[in-house]
Amino acid sequence: MYPQALRILVVDDNPLNRDLVRLQLEEFGFAVETVCNGEEALLALTASPYKLVLMDLHMPVLGGRETIRRLRATDGANRDVPVIALTAQTCGSDRETLKVEGFNGVLYKPLEMDELAQTLAVFYPEAMSAANQAAAAQPGTWPCLLRRANGSVALAQLLLTRLMEELPRQMALIMQALDSGQREKALESAHKLHGSAAYFDLNDIKAAADTLERLLIAQVKIGEQAACNRLAAAIDAFLLQRDAIMAEAALASAS
Repeated sequence: MYPQALRILVVDDNPLNRDLVRLQLEEFGFAVETVCNGEEALLALTASPYKLVLMDLHMPVLGGRETIRRLRATDGANRDVPVIALTAQTCGSDRETLKVEGFNGVLYKPLEMDELAQTLAVFYPEAMSAANQAAAAQPGTWPCLLRRANGSVALAQLLLTRLMEELPRQMALIMQALDSGQREKALESAHKLHGSAAYFDLNDIKAAADTLERLLIAQVKIGEQAACNRLAAAIDAFLLQRDAIMAEAALASAS
């Protein structure tokens, strides 16, 4: 069985994380569809057959745990489809607990290509054998992006473009939400920024987003503006590196 014959559904509310997982799977040659939350996942699983689902645990509208409970309770064709939980190690999600809840495995963010490959090989070893023969990693000099892209310069360049777009977009959403008193929406965007920064080892942005996230959860308004300013400054500092990173990417592509 070749990878193209396997359709995989990726469920994650963070667009950058969602695209990263999709691109990683496509790098192996799989056909991938994506949705933003558990409600959309259940609709997709009702409409089409899938061989595997990768699903984030913490999402608005409908989270991963409630989604798996509803899925396993149906009598649809995808009732027993393997579902892999996606979560941060800091969330404390125990493998055995997730197994009891109906998940077939768990992958911890930030997701590494080799860990993803090992998990896929558990369920579809023949497909992964074909994928590994087809995938040729290229060397590069910008470590984290290339590591996430399994050495693919083209994929790393695409991830960089998405990252440069997503960080300021989420920051703008945070500011708009706080200005209009929508603290839950601000928290949602802060959580997404935290996750994106963790994926790409952007420690200054990660730390600033974590601080803001904690303040919003605790509903502590004192220090909130300072935390927002710190996060915006960290993002601006990263964006100022754009030309240098792009130049390094161009050199890697030409080599």
